[in-house]
Amino acid sequence: MVFRKIISIALIVSAYIIADELSKYVQTDILPQYPLFQNLPKEYTWLIDIACINAFIYISSILMNNISFIDIYWTLFVLWRFNRVAFYVFKTKYVYGMLVVVLVNIWAVRLASLWSTQFKGFPHIDFRYKDFENQVKSKIIWWPVALIVFFGIPAIFCFLGMVPLLYMFYDKSVITAEPSFIQLLGLLVMFLAIFIEYKSDWELHSFLKRQPKNSTAVIDEGLWRYSRHPNYFGEISFWWGIYLVGYEYILKNQANLLIPYYPIGAFLITVMFIFGSAKLMDDHMVKSKLKGENFQKYKSKVISNVIPFFRLP
Repeated sequence: MVFRKIISIALIVSAYIIADELSKYVQTDILPQYPLFQNLPKEYTWLIDIACINAFIYISSILMNNISFIDIYWTLFVLWRFNRVAFYVFKTKYVYGMLVVVLVNIWAVRLASLWSTQFKGFPHIDFRYKDFENQVKSKIIWWPVALIVFFGIPAIFCFLGMVPLLYMFYDKSVITAEPSFIQLLGLLVMFLAIFIEYKSDWELHSFLKRQPKNSTAVIDEGLWRYSRHPNYFGEISFWWGIYLVGYEYILKNQANLLIPYYPIGAFLITVMFIFGSAKLMDDHMVKSKLKGENFQKYKSKVISNVIPFFRLP
C-alpha cells in the first residue's frame, strides 16, 4: 500500500516535471520560429505555459484513466510559476516582498501535504470525481467534460487569482516602493487565512483521531461550530488577500496591462468554493450511510456552508 502510494506520487510529480520542460521547449524552441509568436506580451506567455502543462497532464490522466493528476496542479503552479517570478526579492532584501513570498509558499505547502496525506495511490480517485463521473455516465463524454470542468476552468481561475502577484513581482521596480495600507491589509488577510486553514485542519485531524472506528460523529467544535467548511473560508480569504496585495499596483498600471484586472479571480474562486467544492462535500456527507443523519442535524444548526455565521440555537 505504502509502496504503491510512493510510486503513484512519483509518477504524478514526474508528469509535472516533464510538462514543465515541455512548456519551456515550446516557448523557447518552437514558438519563436513563427513571427506571430515573437515578442509576445507576458500575459500570453503565461497562458501558453498553462495550456502546455494542462495538455500534458490531461493526456497523462487519460492514459492512466485517473483524473488524480490534476489534484496537485494549484500547488505546483504556484510553487513553480510564482516563485520563478518572485524569488528575486530575497536577493534585494525587500522585506514586504519576502513576507508575501513566504506566506504564498506556506499556503502551497499546506495544500501539498493535504494532498499527499489523502491520496492513496492509483487507482484511488477522489469521491467528487467519481460522483461527477457517475452523473455524466458515458466515458466518451466524461473526458471532454473533465477537460473543461476540472482542467480548464480551475486553471483559469487559479491564473486570474494569481495575476495580481505575477504582475507586481514581474515588475522589479516594486522593490523600491513602500507598501501601502491596503497592501499591508492584504498581507494580514493572507496570514489570517492561512492560520484559519491550518487551525481548521488540525481541529478536524484531532477530532477524527479521537473517534472510534465506524463512528457516526460529525465535528462540531472550534471553527467548525460556525462554518461547515472553515478550511474553504480560509482558502477564499487567502485569494482575497492576494487581490489586496496587488490591488494598488494594478490600479496604477492597468492602462499598460493586457488584462485590466479587477477582483474577478478572487470572485470566481469564491463562487467555485461556495457553490462547487462545499456543495459537493455537503451532498456527499448527506448521502453517507454512516454519518448522513448526524450531518443533517449539524447542517440544520450550522447554516453556513463556508462563510462563518453564528450557529442557530
